[in-house]
Amino acid sequence: MTTYRRLLEQTPAPFALYGFGLTPENPNRVDWIMKVTTPMLQHLGQPPQLCLKAGEFILQDCLLIVLLFQPGDDRRHPLIAAWMNAFNHEMEGLNAIRHLSTQSHLHFHIFDEHNIPRRHIVLDNCTKHFFSEAARHIERMPPWTMSMFDRAKAYMETEYPRLEDLWAKL
Repeated sequence: MTTYRRLLEQTPAPFALYGFGLTPENPNRVDWIMKVTTPMLQHLGQPPQLCLKAGEFILQDCLLIVLLFQPGDDRRHPLIAAWMNAFNHEMEGLNAIRHLSTQSHLHFHIFDEHNIPRRHIVLDNCTKHFFSEAARHIERMPPWTMSMFDRAKAYMETEYPRLEDLWAKL
């Protein structure tokens, strides 16, 4: 199984993913890992700014969840997308969605392009209601396969080749 650290090392910036147990003191908290470029890191500001939008789309019998992140206040930097699949490996996605519907805060661990941790941002969880609704929708749907999810996500990436267009849709 690929660890978040291995994925961090193998994937170029910018990208984001979620995970459980990223800090030993909170093994059941869902945290976000973001890998950004140095210029993006420099524009996070003080205090750091991180805007996010969340959306759900039902396509091809799958419910796709996307979170879009805009680090800092400089709109010239690219948006970062994180897709969530409720029925991924051992249903970790659904478990994360349920946790995110109750967590009081969102924790973001920011790494630079050399995989060095640079910032830890904590925001009030403005997505609790969104994730609560998403969990209810998912629980009413039959499970889908990873290949179904991948096809639906590929369709979304074709419909919205620029993340800015998806940001505007949300």
